[in-house]
Amino acid sequence: ERDKIIDMAILDILAKNNLHIHGESGTGKTALVISVCSHFPSLSLFMEQGGHDIGKDDIFGPIHIKKFTDGESYERMIEGFLLKYQIGFLDEFGDIPEKVQRAFLGVASKKRFFRSGSKEIHWGGRTCFFASNFVVNNKQTKAVLDRVLLKASADYVNDIGKLLTQKKKYDNNGITFTEREIQVFDYIMEKIRMNKTHILLAKRIFEANNINLQKSTKIDSKTNSIFAGLPRMSDRALKEFQEIIIAFAILNNL
Repeated sequence: ERDKIIDMAILDILAKNNLHIHGESGTGKTALVISVCSHFPSLSLFMEQGGHDIGKDDIFGPIHIKKFTDGESYERMIEGFLLKYQIGFLDEFGDIPEKVQRAFLGVASKKRFFRSGSKEIHWGGRTCFFASNFVVNNKQTKAVLDRVLLKASADYVNDIGKLLTQKKKYDNNGITFTEREIQVFDYIMEKIRMNKTHILLAKRIFEANNINLQKSTKIDSKTNSIFAGLPRMSDRALKEFQEIIIAFAILNNL
């Protein structure tokens, strides 16, 4: 179960989706999310501990009082809050007031936040994680939550025949994929620009350089020699390639 949640967290980060982790208190939900995110050094993490007294100010930033009292605008000071980070993590999600839950879910889903009248801020973030000890029962909030979350990441290939077919598709020239890697990357290829050739190349680099979690945090696609000889890629594709190598390290070491 722990491995499955880690796999889903990687999927969500790479495929730019969201994940709700539900489980009893003390099962390590918070530590797991922080651990996975920490291995993607280029992605900053905003984390807020839930509670009944949490408001929008705690997540999106406080209202700019001077501008509001001067009648200029109803504007939030967003520096240091969610909209300035790439990953959002709301712990104890079920304890947060429902209006705040829906506001957070709205940003996670639409990647934008209305700040002042018709003026909107686009959140350039990657993904949001939600952790709670109990199931969300409010119908309106649950409906939004269901739309926001990644469903396919939980649909593991259980049929042995299908899994063997997938394995034949990936294994190539001495590069062998584990079942766990196939589960993750087969879905990822549908969501990002990487194709099977890039996945194979990332796996080859990962194995040839014996990359572990300590090394993975130091990988820089612009300066590290392991990236020499790569096919021509855009900066964005190169960054995704770098993150895939980190994902291999997490899948094999965490």
